[in-house]
Amino acid sequence: MSTDEKLKKPYQRRTILIKKNLQFRYIAIILTSVIVGFMIVGFEIVWNIHRLFINRPALLAPLMGEIQMMLPVFGVKLAAYLAIILIVSVIISHKMVGPLYKFEKSTKLIAQGDLTHRVYLRKGDHLTDLQKEFNNMVSSIQQKVSFEHDKAVEVSKKLKEFASRSSDENLKKQLNEQAENLLSALKEFKI
Repeated sequence: MSTDEKLKKPYQRRTILIKKNLQFRYIAIILTSVIVGFMIVGFEIVWNIHRLFINRPALLAPLMGEIQMMLPVFGVKLAAYLAIILIVSVIISHKMVGPLYKFEKSTKLIAQGDLTHRVYLRKGDHLTDLQKEFNNMVSSIQQKVSFEHDKAVEVSKKLKEFASRSSDENLKKQLNEQAENLLSALKEFKI
């Protein structure tokens, strides 16, 4: 597989919990929101049934026995709903935190000077707009550094040429040192 094919291949995550603390916070927020929603709806239902029972006890007395028999089934259904919401929240957090993790790793590589690195997210991941802008930014920096590198190589050659023409050994040494310093300043970048 060529380097270009490796670069274009989308990043494949196999781990569900990538940044556990952040993902657990997302999951907790989603679950808490849903539980609060359930509680509000449940409170409304119980409150309205209670008001009806107070105002018309003969009307609801037969229903109360049925409602009490349905409570265990309701509890099982509620647990199933919460399990589904937990699974969905894990998936949502994964699609959000996974790209963040990828961006963190990518910024570290770029900070080390690898300007050939690009971020590739999976289809369906969040932050794809940021991926595009991030890659455009790195490409722009890569072009600028490449241009400066080419200018530095040219200036270094000129300095060595001047050094070779000079009869002054001290000046020759200084010009050659400056030519090497100029090139070494850009060696930390992978362009």
